[in-house]
Amino acid sequence: MVGRTVSHYRILDRLGDFHDPRCINALFAELRRVPSSNRTRTYLNVVIRTLARLPGALVQERFWQLAEDSSFSGRMRAKFAAVAEDVTRR
Repeated sequence: MVGRTVSHYRILDRLGDFHDPRCINALFAELRRVPSSNRTRTYLNVVIRTLARLPGALVQERFWQLAEDSSFSGRMRAKFAAVAEDVTRR
């Protein structure tokens, strides 16, 4: 994610204000599209944080699916599970 600036992250963060399924699908697609690495960690954390702000009914199941997907690292699956649990409590 070389070339990302703070303004890009702000725009991404603002997407959490839209409860539109197309926006949610695009954000979850980013989690699958962008490989997790030191270079992409901040970007992926912003995507996760943005999705975590959405109503649990819209994102909980998708986070559980990611948490069970073995194509992600154990660390990422644990992060997805923690978010799924957190949105369940709201």
